[in-house]
Amino acid sequence: MEDYGIEFREELEAIISGIPEGKTATLKAVACALGDARAARAIPGLLDEIDGPVWRLVRSDGSVLDNRLGDEVPVRDGRAYAPLMEDLGGPGILRRLREEQIAMASEVDTKDRHFSSITGVDIGYRQGRALVALSSFDLNGAHLWDEVMEERVTFPYISTYLSYREGPPILKAMEDSEHDIEALMIDGNGILHPEHLGLASYVGIKAGVPSIGVAKTLLCGTLQWLSERKAKVIIGGETVAWAVIGGRAKNPVYISPGNMISLESSLKVTERFMRHRVPEPTRRAHMLASGQTIL
Repeated sequence: MEDYGIEFREELEAIISGIPEGKTATLKAVACALGDARAARAIPGLLDEIDGPVWRLVRSDGSVLDNRLGDEVPVRDGRAYAPLMEDLGGPGILRRLREEQIAMASEVDTKDRHFSSITGVDIGYRQGRALVALSSFDLNGAHLWDEVMEERVTFPYISTYLSYREGPPILKAMEDSEHDIEALMIDGNGILHPEHLGLASYVGIKAGVPSIGVAKTLLCGTLQWLSERKAKVIIGGETVAWAVIGGRAKNPVYISPGNMISLESSLKVTERFMRHRVPEPTRRAHMLASGQTIL
């Protein structure tokens, strides 16, 4: 199973090491060299792991991230006065991963497959490790089993690249599980994604099982309400997901097919478990992953 976290850090280190003394670069410029400006928010949290002149990075307004920069260039009122490097190379790893997402999206299969049980999946984090919780139910709503496994996570959180952070530990937990897993309900998106390849689609394709994505926030798309509690999620004129308000909740969850299941069946299966806002398989998995008492 590919794990791009080490490659990401090596590329980040190489880009930062290429900033010469007396010059600076913005977080956004480094992110663009990695292949996507959205990575700028993730970079500060990674700098302690980088062997390079990280003090030469500045925010977009020139404000300093590391006071060591003052030993090389003039700094006044917390801002650096030095030439900015605009082009740091690229395209980088995120551009390559985006191309992979586009290619994998063509593999998504929305034809229904039979399954008699479904396993909810969610991830919590503890000291840099992923706690992958699996909670399985039959389709009549009976709880079957739970497992929680600690797995390695190396890729940073970057919006729309969650598959590369949480996909590898989920797939490893499935491999380590003592149980057969027929289908998945994942806390994340399926085809409700800018490239039609969210975490549930990624894992469903890699594992070769039916998968449904159930997300708590709307990543993209617009809502077309059909009633007070149900809406279609539209991208480019196509319905790719459902927004459904369950139980006594005020806010919806967003349900989309991941792989090997249709849009309609994704909704029908999920609605069977919606006693609360979040359907029971992923609600229970979330509680397990975060160390909460099961209610």
